Amino acid sequence: GVQTCALPIFLVEDIKLAKILPLLKEPEQIFLIEKFIFDKTDKEIGKVLGITRQGATNLKHRLYKKIQKMLV
Repeated sequence: GVQTCALPIFLVEDIKLAKILPLLKEPEQIFLIEKFIFDKTDKEIGKVLGITRQGATNLKHRLYKKIQKMLV
């Protein structure tokens, strides 16, 4: 299964991101963890989420916009 135990690492990395994380949908949380903690590609993350690479890339763009709005 998907490991969500990586979440606390964000607390160390970035307090702002840690505040945002619980507000995100699970796939968005997983995307951030896989991308920034495990340094995976969009294609690899797509596999984890059961979506295509393009789906993962679309998710990334939506997610980054969402985070930017939250951080303002």
